Amino acid sequence: MKSIIEVMLRRKQMYIGLPDILHKNEDNEIKPITNGLDRLKRMGYVLSDELYKGLRNLPTFLEADHFLGEINNYLSEIVDEKGYDILHGDYLNHLADSEDKADRTRNKNISESTEESTSYITIDIGNKKDVIRELRNLISSKVALSETDKEDIEVMVKEMADDSDMNKAIPDEIPFRENLSYVTKILMQQGNRKADDLGKMFKTATDVLRLAVSFSDGDISLSEKPYFRKFAHSEKVMLLGLLNTVPQAEQDMIRYREEWLRLGEIIHPTRFKKRFPRAHRAYSIIRSNRRIKTVLSEIEETYKKGDIETTVKHLEARPGEFARRLDSLLRNVEEEKEQGILDKFEGVIHKVSHPVLYQVRNHFKNREMVMVNRVITPKGSGGAIHLLDKEEKNISESICSKVVEMVDQTLITAYTKKDEIGKVYIDPALKDYVMPLSERNSSKQMNPIIQGTKIPLGDKDTLRFFAWWRNQETTQGSYDGRIDLDLSATFLSEEMEQVEGVSYTNLEVPKIDTYHSGDIMDAPEGATEFIDISKSKVLKEGYRYIVMSLHSYSMQPFSQIPEASAGFMSTDNRSDMNKLYDPKNVVSKFDLDSPFTATVPLIFDLVENAAYWADIKVGGIENVEFMTYGNSRENYLNKIKSILNAVTKMKKTTLYDLYKLHATARGEQLHELPKKQEDRENITVFTVPTKENPLDIPDIVSNYI
Repeated sequence: MKSIIEVMLRRKQMYIGLPDILHKNEDNEIKPITNGLDRLKRMGYVLSDELYKGLRNLPTFLEADHFLGEINNYLSEIVDEKGYDILHGDYLNHLADSEDKADRTRNKNISESTEESTSYITIDIGNKKDVIRELRNLISSKVALSETDKEDIEVMVKEMADDSDMNKAIPDEIPFRENLSYVTKILMQQGNRKADDLGKMFKTATDVLRLAVSFSDGDISLSEKPYFRKFAHSEKVMLLGLLNTVPQAEQDMIRYREEWLRLGEIIHPTRFKKRFPRAHRAYSIIRSNRRIKTVLSEIEETYKKGDIETTVKHLEARPGEFARRLDSLLRNVEEEKEQGILDKFEGVIHKVSHPVLYQVRNHFKNREMVMVNRVITPKGSGGAIHLLDKEEKNISESICSKVVEMVDQTLITAYTKKDEIGKVYIDPALKDYVMPLSERNSSKQMNPIIQGTKIPLGDKDTLRFFAWWRNQETTQGSYDGRIDLDLSATFLSEEMEQVEGVSYTNLEVPKIDTYHSGDIMDAPEGATEFIDISKSKVLKEGYRYIVMSLHSYSMQPFSQIPEASAGFMSTDNRSDMNKLYDPKNVVSKFDLDSPFTATVPLIFDLVENAAYWADIKVGGIENVEFMTYGNSRENYLNKIKSILNAVTKMKKTTLYDLYKLHATARGEQLHELPKKQEDRENITVFTVPTKENPLDIPDIVSNYI
C-alpha cells in the first residue's frame, strides 16, 4: 500500500517523515551518520544539507538509522533496487568488491564526488505545506490525470482526511470534468464535507454520469462501456440531486442513452420523483424513445445538408465544439467565406478551454505536416495510435496563420491576468519537450515525461535498454502465473531501407557491437532481459534509428502484470555494465501498464543523439499475425516503420511554446542568459528537466496551461 511519504519522495524528491521539532534543534550537538548513505548513493541519491542536518540532530543514532532506513526502503521500491538484482545472484557482492570501501565519502562530501560522469538526485526535507501544494496542483489540473496521479491523490486525501488544513488543497474550481468526478468520489469516501461543496461544479448530465462511473471504479473518460455497482442510498441521492440541478438534462443524457438507462435501473429515479422532479422528467423523456432535438443534433443535421452558415450559428452556442470542427468547416466552404467563419469563431474563442485551444494551435500551425503523417491517440486507448490514410482538402497557409495568431492572442490575453514574472529566459532545448495536454499518456516513473518528447542521450557510447518483470503470485484456473516478456531492437537506416535486428531469434550482431542477454521464459523470482548497443558502431554501419519493442509472449496485457518495467541506461565504460542494473546510470525507467500485449516504448535517433518516448501499441492479443507466427520483430516490421515515421515527424506544441506565450503576456523574454550568477538573481529561468530537477507536470497543467 502506498503511503504519503512514498508519494512525496517519488513526485517531489522530498522526505516528510521527520518530526517538526528538528527544524528548531539548531543548538544540538551534530552527530555523525554513516549507516545507509552508501546504499542511498548506489541508488543514485544524496541528502540535501537541511535533511542531512535534520537526521544528525536526532537525539539517538537509532532514530537516525530508522529515518534514513525508511528513506532507503521507500527509494528501493521506487527504483526497483531489489528486483533488478535478482537475475545475477552475485550482483551485490560484485558491487561491493568493485568499490574501494576505504575511499567511500560521507554525505557531506558526496556532492564533490570524483565520479564526475554520475549525477545524483537530491532528497530534500518537506512538510505538510508541500503536500497540500502538490495535491492542489493535481486537483487543479486542466488535463486528464494519469492512473498514477489518481492513486496518489487518493493516498494524500486518505492520510490527510482528519487534518484541518485538508480543505486548503481543494480549489474553488476543478476545470477538467473527469478530475472533478474522481476527486468528488474520493472526498465522499472519506466523509469530507467538501464533497457536497463540489456539487455546484457539476454543470452537465455527463458530469453526473462520470461521477456514477467513478463510484463504480470505471473508465471516467467514458471511452469504454461502464459497469455500475449497487449504490448506497446516499450515493443515489447525490447523483439524482446533481442531475436535478441540470437544466434540460435530457439533451445531454441522450448522448449516452444506453448508459443512463442502465444507471436508472440502479438509482431508481421514479422512487424519488417528488424529491427530484426534473431528474425524473429527464429520465421519462429518454425512456420514451421519442426523438430529442439537441444543439449537437441540429449541428449534425445542418452540416450534412451543407448549410454551413446555419451550422456556424449553432456552433456559436458550443465554442468547444466550434473549435474542434473549425478545420472541417474551413474545408467545406468557398474561399471567400473562410474569413466569415474565422470572424464568428473569434467572437467565442475566449470561451474555449485552453487545452483545446492548444490543440487547435498545434493543428493549424503544422497542418501540412499533420495531413501527411496523420496519427491520433484516442482517449482511453492506453497509448495506442491510429494511422490515418485519408487525405483532406488543403487550407491556405494564410488562413492557418490567422487561426494560430488568433489563438495566441487569446491565450496571451488570458495570461496577462496572472502575476508578472519579470525577465524570462527560456532554454531553447525545451523545443524538444512536448507540452502535457493529457497526463494519460505520460510515463509512469519518478521523472515523468510526455509521449513524443525527445530525451537527450548524452555523450556516453554504450546504451543498455532493459525489461524487468516477475511472475504473478496467484494462479487462475490452469494458468500457473508464468509470464514471458520478449525484448527486441530493430535498426533502420535514415531511408528505412537498411534493416538489422536483435531479438531472441538473433542474439548478437558483432559488427555493430550489439548483444542480447538471452531469452528468459519464466520469472518466479524476477528476471531481466537487456540489449547492449554501441552508438558509435551502429552509426558507422549506416543505421540511424533503433526501435525498442516489447512483447508479452505469454499473452498477458502489460496492465495485468503486477510487476513489470523497462528503461535504458548509459555508460562510457562497458565494464560498468557488469552491474546488471545500476540506478546511477539509468537515464529513464518506467512501469509497463498499457492494456496491450506489445509496445514500442522508445525510439532512438542516433543522429539527433536522442530518444523519443513513444509508448505506442504495436499489436496485441486481437492481432491474428501475432497469434499465428509468434512475436519476433520480423512479423511487425512494416508496422514499426509506420510508427517510426509517425513519431519522429510528429509535430506537437512544446514547453518552449507555452513559456514563450507566458513571457509575452507577463514579462520580458531574454534570448541570452547572463554569464555571471549574480546577474541571474531576478530572472525567471525555464530549463530542461533533469534527474535532479524533474518535470513538474502538475504545476504546468494547473498553473501554466
